[in-house]
Amino acid sequence: MNDSRTMAERKYQDVVRPNRARQLDDIKADIEHRAAHGLRRRLDTLFTAWAERTEAAAYEHPVDAVLGENSGLVKAAMEELGVPAERLAAVHVGSALDEDVSAQMQPFDDGSGLVLVSDAILALTNVYGLHAGAALGELAGFGSARQMWQSFRMATGGGLGEDPFFLTGLLRYYNVHQRVYGIAAKLGRTEERAGNDIVDLINTSATQFVLGHEIAHHALGHTSAPSAFSPGEHLPACSADAQRELDADLFAHRAVVRVFETQLSGRRKFGRGRGRESPEINATLGALVAILTVHSTETALFIRRGNTHPPAAERAARLLDGLGRRVQQFSPLFLGKMLSSTAASSDFGASVEPFGWAAFYADPRVDTPHPRSYLDQIALFDRLQTAPRAQLLEGLARKSTDSSGILARGAAAALEGDVPGALAIWGVADEWQELLRDRLQPLSFHTALTAVKEAFDEQELDEGLALPGSVVCTALLAEQLA
Repeated sequence: MNDSRTMAERKYQDVVRPNRARQLDDIKADIEHRAAHGLRRRLDTLFTAWAERTEAAAYEHPVDAVLGENSGLVKAAMEELGVPAERLAAVHVGSALDEDVSAQMQPFDDGSGLVLVSDAILALTNVYGLHAGAALGELAGFGSARQMWQSFRMATGGGLGEDPFFLTGLLRYYNVHQRVYGIAAKLGRTEERAGNDIVDLINTSATQFVLGHEIAHHALGHTSAPSAFSPGEHLPACSADAQRELDADLFAHRAVVRVFETQLSGRRKFGRGRGRESPEINATLGALVAILTVHSTETALFIRRGNTHPPAAERAARLLDGLGRRVQQFSPLFLGKMLSSTAASSDFGASVEPFGWAAFYADPRVDTPHPRSYLDQIALFDRLQTAPRAQLLEGLARKSTDSSGILARGAAAALEGDVPGALAIWGVADEWQELLRDRLQPLSFHTALTAVKEAFDEQELDEGLALPGSVVCTALLAEQLA
């Protein structure tokens, strides 16, 4: 029987397509292990609501619906911009659970292309979207986009968002959770100032820009090398050709503008008030949020990142330089407070000044299903990754309860730069050692932590020490593996 599928479709459907049923079972098991009963109730409510939506009949999972619907809009816009329909039809879009993939495009010899976008990138985009929406929600009702943004700059002192510390906490919680648990968990906001229409606009526009950037590589003929928003699997990181990356950004922006123009012409408007009806501003808003999301992911979650995109400020400046003067006002708005929050939340280097978790958790805007003890655990994991290295080593030696003291002995070897010695002392499996030491492969912090913790679990270390000890040992190891 002949297989009429493209190579991209076969790769996705037969090799990398997520097992959503297993994913849901794993999430529920992890929630039960951590006794996060409030989170379980939210999860059940989410999937009950999803099952009642009409999209559930056409898509297996909410993420599939988001990617399917938005990639369809972006492809239609690109066809209107002159890209042949058959070229766009050859791009298959799917989701990825692999934490080493944020968004990437892989070309195949038959002319097809596979775009993968992770659940995590969509979750982090939502964190930025909620924060931006809280500020934008106060601006409804201005008579024109110009009046809105002029008043916005005056009200926020030249930066989007009222409180960079609050956004830093939201992002740092997400990053610590991803690094330790490998789960895209996020805290909510109790505020109702931001209308859901504004948040939806930002998230939708950002998602379309992420998809548009990757599809643009295929549409523009950039098929000689894979492209990635962050390092992925066995693939090289994104092209070092900065011009091609800029071209993809600009074409993605044009496509998202066209999506909004089409929706406006059909009277399907996002938000209320004419300030939300500027396709160019809407597209730029999403593009800059997407750029910040990518920068945060690449900086915070990886030990080895390969050749990634330029820093957010540089990349956004290049994009804005290619656009009209009307949208260039976004640069100081988005790359001020939001960029400083991104930088502060992404730094896990040695001796980073401790984040003020107590003050953050006391903020009435923080909405969480977790008890305070769970939030304090996240704060502890943060400190264990950023404390002075000698202090971490002393702590391991003091708390180690195993007779051979393997945690402290291996940590001392890691601190001295003896990576093979540290891995051998800890008993890390050979296949893990090969991956950890292969400097040509991207490596996330959570992947390295998983390798170390599996070794500790095999040696039946005290459960109360295994995970914190793994976090400390991985933090010591990370500087040598980078």
